[in-house]
Amino acid sequence: MGSGSLYVGIDGHKNFSLLCTMTKEGEIIEEKKVRNEEIEKIIEELGLDNPIVVIEPTTTTYPLIRRLRKKTEIKLAHPQKPKL
Repeated sequence: MGSGSLYVGIDGHKNFSLLCTMTKEGEIIEEKKVRNEEIEKIIEELGLDNPIVVIEPTTTTYPLIRRLRKKTEIKLAHPQKPKL
């Protein structure tokens, strides 16, 4: 799959997160609840060159954002105005 063809939305919580993988057109490919330690592995398994990760910046998600931005494009989402 080419770069930028999928978005990964992350709703981060203290011990787990909800992930939603979708196309640019808004078609949901997969939704799942995962432990926070598994997120990087799951994103790598998508096989994208530069996946786009959309995440709300919170004190809980900042460590994850720091780790993910080394390998992905990060888009920070306003909690009340998320848009693709």
